Amino acid sequence: DRYIDMIYAISADLSRSAFPIYADGVKDRALFYSKSMNGLNRDDEEILLYENNGEVLGWVHYYFIESDKYIGISSMLIKKSFGKALRELFEYWGKRFTGYSWCFYLPSENREALDFMAENGFSEISEEIVDVLLFKDYVSGTGDENVIEINMGNFELFENIHRQYENEMYWTSERIKKALDKWRVFAYVKEGNCLQALYYVRSGKDFEIFGIDGAEENNDPESDRYITEKLLVSGLNTAKADGAESMYFFNDEKTHITAEKLGFKKITEAICFEGKI
Repeated sequence: DRYIDMIYAISADLSRSAFPIYADGVKDRALFYSKSMNGLNRDDEEILLYENNGEVLGWVHYYFIESDKYIGISSMLIKKSFGKALRELFEYWGKRFTGYSWCFYLPSENREALDFMAENGFSEISEEIVDVLLFKDYVSGTGDENVIEINMGNFELFENIHRQYENEMYWTSERIKKALDKWRVFAYVKEGNCLQALYYVRSGKDFEIFGIDGAEENNDPESDRYITEKLLVSGLNTAKADGAESMYFFNDEKTHITAEKLGFKKITEAICFEGKI
């Protein structure tokens, strides 16, 4: 209670943030407060206050999945000395979570954090454009008859294409299938084959596209762009009908062009890092 307003104020500055970010026109203080309370009330989440020379400079709120030995960040907001805070965080995790895997994203504006990662041997896994669409501005588009929604009965169509991309991804076909009630998955199917698949997760009124498998992989770029667009339209139409207020999308430059055409706006670029403790 003493520090949350100060911590939330830091979130307006992407150069002092890790993902998830709050300077996106979507998340507000009420959401930040409710999410932060999980760090106090849940057994699988913690908040560490960051102090330097007696001055409180920020905090890191993280969650851990013991069964999967995995750690993720719920918020990391540091007024200054972000690199030093990361060093202390990794040292702390090293004592508590040996053998765990971790993954997080940093905004391109956070040069201090990115410099720390580079100087300490952490390699970039990917660099993605972060787009957000607000549904109050979205006008439903026209889909395509080849786009179908994936359910338990036809899940194999999605699994066949997602298996080619999941590798070290946390959200494997198996995990998505087990939690399918929280997901929407759409596939572009022609002659019995899934050419591309889009999948997004529902969380309150703020949804997030996790990927479009198969995009830009065929020999016909024009056809690829058309399929990607129709998958996005079908997904967005359904999300709007489900009461979504926003849609996040981490994507590449080619897909961003199509997303922008449909109303997505670029927020920043996100650099992904991952490793094992």
